[in-house]
Amino acid sequence: MTGNRIAARESSRRLHLTARLLSLAKLGYAHWLFGNIYEAVVKIPERIATEPTPPSVLGAGSPVRYYAPGVPITLTTTAGALIAGRGIEGARRWLAMAAGCWISGLAITGYLVRRVNVKVMFAAKPPPKAERDALIEVWYRLNLVRIAAASAALFAAYRANAAIAKLPA
Repeated sequence: MTGNRIAARESSRRLHLTARLLSLAKLGYAHWLFGNIYEAVVKIPERIATEPTPPSVLGAGSPVRYYAPGVPITLTTTAGALIAGRGIEGARRWLAMAAGCWISGLAITGYLVRRVNVKVMFAAKPPPKAERDALIEVWYRLNLVRIAAASAALFAAYRANAAIAKLPA
C-alpha cells in the first residue's frame, strides 16, 4: 500500500510540474507569436533597412534583442515539460508537437537572422534595392511559417494542459 501512495504522489508531482512548465512555455510561445505578428504589421524589415545608420544585431531597436532573453526560458521549460510529461498518456503527443513546432520555428528564425536580417537590416553597406526587396520578400514568407509554428506550439501546449487537467491528481 505504501508503494502505491508513493507512486501516486510521484505521478501527481509529475502532472503538476509538467503543467507549470507548460504554463511558462506558453508565455514564451505567445511572446514569440505576437512579436512576429507585430514585426510583420509594422514592417520592421523595411523600417530598419531604410534607417541611415543600421543598429547592431544586439543594439537598441534590433528585434534579436527582444527575443534573445525568452529563448533560454522557453527552451528550458519546453524541454522540461517534454521530459516530465513523457509518461502522461494523452499529453505526450501534444508535448512533442509543441516542442517540434517551437524548434522548427527557432530553426527558421536562425536562418532568417543569418541569411536575411544581417544582410538587409544590419549590414554596413546595404544590398542593392532589388536584392533587398527579394530578401525582404523571403523574410515575410518565412515569417508566416514562424507565425504558424508559434501558433501550433501554443495550441499544442494548451491541448497538453487540457489532457493533464483531465487526469486525477
